Amino acid sequence: MDLTMADLEENLRARDSADLKHALRKQSLTPEAAEMAQKILLERGETLVPAADPVPAESTAQGGLYAGRLNRERFFGWIVVLASLTLLLTLVEVLRDFPSDLIWGVSLLLCGVMTVPVAKRFHDLDKSGWYAVLAFVPVISLLVMAYLFFWKGTSGSNRFGPDRLEQDEELE
Repeated sequence: MDLTMADLEENLRARDSADLKHALRKQSLTPEAAEMAQKILLERGETLVPAADPVPAESTAQGGLYAGRLNRERFFGWIVVLASLTLLLTLVEVLRDFPSDLIWGVSLLLCGVMTVPVAKRFHDLDKSGWYAVLAFVPVISLLVMAYLFFWKGTSGSNRFGPDRLEQDEELE
């Protein structure tokens, strides 16, 4: 165990201060490594990185495509891209007499892709990603999308991860 800790310390000491601070902000270090990185930064006379809110285990346990949060600005970007692709497909079908079965298949694929940013946006609001299903219910979908576009996400970390807005502000 001592050899492993010594290797860890040697690895951390080889990294520059900016890299250590970035790793601490991203919470990509184990608790032991984070503590050691803080100690190394103090020895170098660097200012300490404020400790971020701890991220609960269930936020990282799921992983995968639906893990994490998406703030309003990034959500809007995703929606613009996906809506543009859908519009393009519709135009191709209307103007080119393209096989409609293929267009329908791609459209269904886009609907599946659409669940990713919607679920992540719900995560930003500290709600289950399963609420994304409501985005496909007629009339209710308008209310859901308005909620997702205009409601501010949870400040600070929540059960789905750290606040992306706070991370972006720290990097500036």
